[in-house]
Amino acid sequence: MIGRALIAAASTLVAAIALAPSAFGSGVPAAADTHNNVVASPSWESPTAASGRQVWTGYVDVAHPHVQFRFVASNFIVPAVTCTHPESKASFWVGLDGYGNGTVEQVGLSTNCIPVNGVAVPVYQVWWEMFPDGVHYVRNAIPGDHLALSVFYNSSTDMYRLSITDKNFAPASFTVREHCPSGHTCRNATAEAILEADNGSFLSRFSPVTFSNSSVTSRGGTRGAFGNTTLWDLAEPVMTGSNGQPLAHVSRLSNRGRNFTITYHEAT
Repeated sequence: MIGRALIAAASTLVAAIALAPSAFGSGVPAAADTHNNVVASPSWESPTAASGRQVWTGYVDVAHPHVQFRFVASNFIVPAVTCTHPESKASFWVGLDGYGNGTVEQVGLSTNCIPVNGVAVPVYQVWWEMFPDGVHYVRNAIPGDHLALSVFYNSSTDMYRLSITDKNFAPASFTVREHCPSGHTCRNATAEAILEADNGSFLSRFSPVTFSNSSVTSRGGTRGAFGNTTLWDLAEPVMTGSNGQPLAHVSRLSNRGRNFTITYHEAT
């Protein structure tokens, strides 16, 4: 496990070089333009890379025609992460859309690796995003923190409520409300709980992550979780490396589709 001293050092470095503070916490540096802690979204915000490889691992509910979602939620404990490359990362998130369409309304945890005293260490940060608009980094987290994440679409206001509660961090929660990005249509066509990395490359090693107490609701009010129903079908994307082999494994669903575990797959 990465030591707390290294985590603290990495977090201090991020705070020191961030270009501007946000309403929630320190920003994070990136090669892309940064303004008010908004980092331009990289190309990996898609389940399929340009090479055709899958870059998501997890579960996705895909709505039937004329069906839309209004809510998705899940919980997980922040894993211990080890950098496998100076630019490796592992992101865990829940959201609506993104699987076969051009927007994603999402909240999650990223573990971007940065150099500290010549060693690449992960910086654990929670964030929200209305893709293709930029990522908003909110605050730091540490392994063992218990995160509860949700995205809710309010049809009466045509706005999305994106929320994360960190039960080990005070203040414990934040919520933002946002419209669909200008010039785009948010279709609410899929709901997902996902592991992701840049184009499926440079995935950091992580301890197993269990998504639990997952919940999915249609706009008509039908409640469920991850699995096949009369209103939606289940997809199971698996991130693969350049050799076509899985970079992470996802367990079978349990607790009526509410729970599953993602495990790092050691490269061969």
